[in-house]
Amino acid sequence: MEPKTKIPTLLGLSLILVGLGVGVFLANQNQALKSKASPSVEPQNINLVNLSATRASLYWQTQVPAVGFVQLGTPPIATQTFRDERDLQSPQSHQLHFVTLTNLQPSTTYYYKINSGMLTYPPKEFLTFTTLPKTISYDFPPLIGTVINESKKPVVEALITLQIPGMEKLATVTKVAGNFLLPLTEIYPASSSEVIPTFNPDLKATLTIFDDKQQSQIAINPFSAALISSPLILGQDQNLTSPTKAPFVPHFDINNDGKVNSLDRSIILKNFGSKPTQKVADLNQDGVVNNQDLQMMDQSVSR
Repeated sequence: MEPKTKIPTLLGLSLILVGLGVGVFLANQNQALKSKASPSVEPQNINLVNLSATRASLYWQTQVPAVGFVQLGTPPIATQTFRDERDLQSPQSHQLHFVTLTNLQPSTTYYYKINSGMLTYPPKEFLTFTTLPKTISYDFPPLIGTVINESKKPVVEALITLQIPGMEKLATVTKVAGNFLLPLTEIYPASSSEVIPTFNPDLKATLTIFDDKQQSQIAINPFSAALISSPLILGQDQNLTSPTKAPFVPHFDINNDGKVNSLDRSIILKNFGSKPTQKVADLNQDGVVNNQDLQMMDQSVSR
């Protein structure tokens, strides 16, 4: 006797569909939990710095420490490998990565990928940059300083960036004792202009210091304070620019008798001209004693 073929009932089909739905939901939940529990080694905050005609640097961050390096070349493939400059002996894991690319050719477009852990980024296309057409050199001394934390301990492997208005960003990494040296011999305009810039000693720039936890913003005159004498404290902003000069206040009591009167006015009249015998009569210090100084005195006397 042949067995009867059983046809699934509507209730049975419903149970099967519910079971499949629950399985998919649990699988998705499990995958979501895995994603949250596994921080990414994908490069973030990728920056090109120290760009010149023959070299450049790249820095990026990862959520967890990972070994990172850069594959670089011209189309169609990246043929050179550059390690983090702190990993010259053997690869190390970092959250803040800094790779310097050397022996580049001027006015050349380079293609690169970043290897981070077991990940290659970007997975398909390449990232690119173009070197500058020529080298511009200056005689500025390097910017030297030390970074410590609030416990006064050296901060090792913090990133230092210097942004001078209108110029390419410069960067370096703190060393074992928390010290850093940022060369200022090659500084380039951020635009394609080939005009060689002139630098005012009072020019204000921004020195940024950060690691994977904290950041500091330092206002600085990079061309008048090559050596930062006091340690910079990571997590604290500072203003190291030259203090603003106090406004000039003319000295109206020319004869220093404790009064401002006609006697002081007469001294101005006696010294009229471009070669005053009493330079204190030049109230506005423009090199000439004239009606402007006299008017200033008259206004002071009339108060």
